[in-house]
Amino acid sequence: MREIGITKIQSAWITSIVALISMTGPLCLGPIAYKYNKYKVILVFCLLLSFIAYTGLLFVPKVIITERQPKIYFDCSQSILRIEQCPNWEGQCHTFAKRPATNFSNFQLTSCAYECPYSGTYNASWYPIHVCFRSTNDEGNMCLVHNRDGVNSDIQASRRTDRPDGEPDSDGQSPNELIQFDSRFDRWPVIEGSKDDIVERVFSGLPTCTYQPAPPLLVNQKLYDNVQCRPFVHNCNIYCHINLRHRRKSSRDKDVPLRPPAPCLIETGDPKQTFYTYLLIRSVADFSLFTTYTLLDALSVAMTNDFDAIYGGFSKLWALMIPMIAWPPIAGQLVDYFSTADSPNYAPPI
Repeated sequence: MREIGITKIQSAWITSIVALISMTGPLCLGPIAYKYNKYKVILVFCLLLSFIAYTGLLFVPKVIITERQPKIYFDCSQSILRIEQCPNWEGQCHTFAKRPATNFSNFQLTSCAYECPYSGTYNASWYPIHVCFRSTNDEGNMCLVHNRDGVNSDIQASRRTDRPDGEPDSDGQSPNELIQFDSRFDRWPVIEGSKDDIVERVFSGLPTCTYQPAPPLLVNQKLYDNVQCRPFVHNCNIYCHINLRHRRKSSRDKDVPLRPPAPCLIETGDPKQTFYTYLLIRSVADFSLFTTYTLLDALSVAMTNDFDAIYGGFSKLWALMIPMIAWPPIAGQLVDYFSTADSPNYAPPI
């Protein structure tokens, strides 16, 4: 059932309902076969019906669920994080982003560029983009020179004093591989983000969830309050791709693997149509098959009454017993083969 997109809860409902419906088969068709002495006719009819119904399960319309990572951009000019709102989030940006509580998340800024309403995306070759982390404590301010190739960046560390033009007063430079920081993503508040031409173009018109960074931001074992990019360009914002990874334990444990954010689940098909179609066909199949087993027992009892032998006509009794003895091992081997082979598993749920 999972291969056609039926969930675990739906599978439990189907199994329960089908079991109750199957129990009514012998109660309804058994007295009719006994009253009119039509065991063989009803038995053959149920066998054909179960064969058709179980074959029909292969043609139930599927619900295909595909996963993909949502678009994540950091508006470094306004210092806000924008994440594509997946269809399965149902508009709940607080909970469906699955932000881990009590754990730090790792943010890597890559491919920063200017996004402008009319001129589109362009890179500033005349002056590199600086990613600046600012703090109100003794850590001071620190700016990282962004390299669009994503290989190396330069650090410009500064004290709390700034130059008159607003840029940090750098004391020196040292190489740095990635512009990244750690923060408690679960503490970032969800804000009402404005939608403009830039957001529409970057996210292709898709709805977004907007988050405001909250301190502390941990960079090279130092704490900062916010992050912002420079230099400013009129009517343009600096957008950076974000590689977001969640830590499973404390951020100081470097051996713990990072997990990606919750993926978007793209659903193709009608879940209700699949559920009710499968329930109907499966009910008919199990109803007829369970009735068949009961009629076989009833037929053997009737043959016992019609003949003087202990089991009533060994020649006819073997015709009933041999298929029930020989077929289960063959069916079991086929189920085991198709369960391990690279193909859908049509074994009934247990």
